[in-house]
Amino acid sequence: MQPEVVTALTAATIAAAGIAAVAAVVLALAAIGATTRLPDWREESTSKEEPLLPRPAAPRTRGRAPLVAFVDLESSAGASSLAFNLAVLVAVRGEVRGGEDGDIRRPRSLCLLSEGQLSEALGLESDPWRRNLDQHTGRIGEDLVDLTVRHPSGCELLCVPRGRVARHQLRLLRQAVDRHYDLVVVDSSAIDRDLREGAEDTADALIAVGLVSPRSAEAAVGLVESERPSRLATTVLLINQMRAADYLPDELPRFQHVAMLPYEHVVPEADRRGLPWSLMSDSECGRVLRDLAAQLLPEAFTVTGDVSALPA
Repeated sequence: MQPEVVTALTAATIAAAGIAAVAAVVLALAAIGATTRLPDWREESTSKEEPLLPRPAAPRTRGRAPLVAFVDLESSAGASSLAFNLAVLVAVRGEVRGGEDGDIRRPRSLCLLSEGQLSEALGLESDPWRRNLDQHTGRIGEDLVDLTVRHPSGCELLCVPRGRVARHQLRLLRQAVDRHYDLVVVDSSAIDRDLREGAEDTADALIAVGLVSPRSAEAAVGLVESERPSRLATTVLLINQMRAADYLPDELPRFQHVAMLPYEHVVPEADRRGLPWSLMSDSECGRVLRDLAAQLLPEAFTVTGDVSALPA
């Protein structure tokens, strides 16, 4: 295991009070462990322009370690941010029963992040996995677990080398790490076609992340036309950064499962700092993601109340 990534974030370096609070909590988790009761904090981040959004709908995943994939319908739609925040949220606030005695423990989540601004903010590099792929052509073994970086929240991170991981590699990865994790989250950027195709074919739940734009609507149409009916039944259309004045494009196809996240100024700032906005109790985006997690992962994530309600 590589040394833990503890990003150099302090209250003095972050302007927004809510971001500083999350930084303090993340650093505290690194020191005392993710099972400790989290303090309650408040962040005045809800915008007056925030639209009233319907509750998200998502399919229920099944199996020992479900794979949830976020794919961008266009560049910078937010798949990386959502994948990272879901993995952190489940690691900090989820719980699973394990063993014959039914003891409750924290879930172990693995997040595969594409190369980009968020991976850089978190201090992740794709070189370790790239070298591993070069050494073991056509094979992915359990030694991949040793390449992961443990985040202070408890989730584990791995940066995906662009153009090197596709359908075959993801299938082998699932077999190799299944017994080590309770959840695998994949971030598929719009520019990594191989990873996206692999994620679309392998994931137990596919979350297509788009914006209120003709480009995302066109990509959503292409997704519907290219996917088999069984795949669409486990696909969620997530519209990110919604504002009160926004209208969904008429050409946007209908999906069985839909979620919408409002625009919140705290989210891009948190992403820039490599901080999980999903832990902010007053974040509307965090609330939506918590509801989404509860529907996607009922076996591992059942807490939907306030952060302060987390059991010690």
